[in-house]
Amino acid sequence: MNRFIKAGISLATVAAIAASASAMAFATDYMGDVNDDGTVNSSDALLILRHSVGDETVTLNLKKADIDTNGIINSADALATLRMSVGLDELIEIKDDGKEDEKTPVDFDKAEAVEYYNNALKKAYASEKVTIEKNTKIEVVLKSFKPTTLLGTVQNLINKNAVPTESTKTFEANPTEAEKFLVPTALEANGVANYAVEKVESGYKVTLKLVGEVVDYKTMPKYNEQASLPIAGIADLVQQNNVTVKSSKLNYSGTVLTAEIDSDGNILSLNHTMPLEVEAQAKYGFVNVEGAGSGQYTLDATFTY
Repeated sequence: MNRFIKAGISLATVAAIAASASAMAFATDYMGDVNDDGTVNSSDALLILRHSVGDETVTLNLKKADIDTNGIINSADALATLRMSVGLDELIEIKDDGKEDEKTPVDFDKAEAVEYYNNALKKAYASEKVTIEKNTKIEVVLKSFKPTTLLGTVQNLINKNAVPTESTKTFEANPTEAEKFLVPTALEANGVANYAVEKVESGYKVTLKLVGEVVDYKTMPKYNEQASLPIAGIADLVQQNNVTVKSSKLNYSGTVLTAEIDSDGNILSLNHTMPLEVEAQAKYGFVNVEGAGSGQYTLDATFTY
């Protein structure tokens, strides 16, 4: 009798496991399967959690990540996914009603996200009336410099030029001047390494991280020039001051552009954070000079219509 009871229990256990496995194996149309691998498990919960804390390396299906459909992806969604993965809560089926869901910025691919960002800026610049408040900050750290006898002079030049700025201007349907005042609007999708579009209270938050670009002092970084404000005019300064550059390297390691855009496509705020590392060897008169440093350019802007 015990043998039959044990056999019955074993069969029931196998059936339960099979039923559970069956339910999970075809989970491509269920909330929580953010990596679209057909299962809802702890890996999906971890991806949601990493995304919620700002991990830009994460790729996931954002539609399936917002478990509670409140427009915000956070740790509560990760916990809900984990509970479903262990059977504490039922899976939430994504039902197909035969109608194609209306696409929102959260659903954009990279090219669409870049176009959305560019267009929001263009719309602001062309507005009947827009006031742009701009603040900039430059941070510079001199890592090495020779000869040391000129170190004080160089540091004074850095301190003189690396100062914060604040300016506010109002533009009335004058896109050319507005763009000159702030940043360009010509970024190409190929210049973006990572991107994210998230629903926020004010509308949508767009984050674009540009690809790294390494150039010499004569060359402008293509994608940074399309979208932001990389260092310009070095070649002219070199010529004006009778400097002979032996070698130079400017490493734009990954400028991050962040914009908040309302539901009508109006940009509300903008941040550009541009890290930069520089190395150079040159001759100034009869003196050989070499140095290396790092820094960061930060731009913050707000728009009032």
